[in-house]
Amino acid sequence: MPWTGLYSPDELKNGVMVSPEEAAARPAAIEPAGTFHRDGSTWLIYLIWAALGFAVNGLGSVLLPLKEQLGLTTVQTSLYSAFFAIGLVLTGLVGHRLVERVGRRRLLMIVLALVGAGALVMTLGTVVTTFVGAAGIGFGAALMIQVLPVELVGLQPAHAPRALSEANSLSSIAGIIAPFGVAWALSAGLGWAFGYSIPLAVAAGLSMIGLFVARQRAAAQDNPTVPDAPTAAAPVESPWRPWIEMVGSVAVEFCFVLWSATAVASWHRVDTSLATLIAGCFLVGMGVGRFVGAPLAGRFGVRNTTIGCLLLALVGSLAFWFAGNHWIAAGALLIGGLGVSLLYPLTLSRLLAADPLDTDRATSRSALASGVAILSVPPLLAGLADLIGLHLAFLVAPGILVALIGRNLWPRAKR
Repeated sequence: MPWTGLYSPDELKNGVMVSPEEAAARPAAIEPAGTFHRDGSTWLIYLIWAALGFAVNGLGSVLLPLKEQLGLTTVQTSLYSAFFAIGLVLTGLVGHRLVERVGRRRLLMIVLALVGAGALVMTLGTVVTTFVGAAGIGFGAALMIQVLPVELVGLQPAHAPRALSEANSLSSIAGIIAPFGVAWALSAGLGWAFGYSIPLAVAAGLSMIGLFVARQRAAAQDNPTVPDAPTAAAPVESPWRPWIEMVGSVAVEFCFVLWSATAVASWHRVDTSLATLIAGCFLVGMGVGRFVGAPLAGRFGVRNTTIGCLLLALVGSLAFWFAGNHWIAAGALLIGGLGVSLLYPLTLSRLLAADPLDTDRATSRSALASGVAILSVPPLLAGLADLIGLHLAFLVAPGILVALIGRNLWPRAKR
């Protein structure tokens, strides 16, 4: 059964194609009746997605111990996290061609091997090995974003928005666990590798074993249950509409992920450890929002859910900006995380629906959108902070949210 995330099954059956304005004005993502069943293959993709969240967020948590251990400068340390963003841009440019040449499932095995090998090399703990290992993790994680969404949509074509939200929720939860694992390993005197790179290598290895077993079982069946790609359906809107919104959504998310701790420490005069803990409220909000809010798109429609999330994120970002003390800031970050949580999976579902005949190309566009967002807006915020101060510079985030709200409401007003 084809999935678009924006139209009802009857419309898709009749091949209805309407304008983006009409698509935006109607209730979206009406999931067909039927039970949402998570089979073993779905859970395997969920767990690989969780490993992706652990890899990306955990890498940020080891930057400070790496800097202290290896005597790196701030600029050198920032290169570790840059590998992921650069990998996203490269994936956006050539990822779908890699899928055409290698095959999606084979590429997933390759990138898991790349992440696992990168984690093991990084464990050696020298300047060269940590950079090489971080490059493997960053580029591998970026390529995962090319493969995982299409695999999940193929497994859950009738419930794709919900499945994508649940997968992202597990990724967020794993991202929350990663910093605590690193902190525990450091406090126990074991070193950062026991909290990050070693568990990541184990997770990648187990994922490869799981994929191999799943492939063998599918090959033993006369009619495998996992198709290579979802059935094509009519495109429902220009792919560049959700692409632009994804750039804005990811930009807002990473403004808070990268700069909220610095903002809390600077604005409310708290120490680094407490500021980092308060900044974690944003990640907690994202994890809870993606877990609890997964069914919302099926109930209220993708467009309505998106507008509600944008409004909630705007309230949280403005409350954070106006917060009079650090406890109010913590609550504001929690609200902001709840609002931002569903923006990526919702725009991803629209981006895939906009190009149903080539979902691999659609996921390449999503990777490119994330890479452009991470490489542009957070550095812009940092540059503005040097010129006008971090407090005024942080208005970039609510400014983007206002623009996204206007973009989503405009088709309604026009109609």
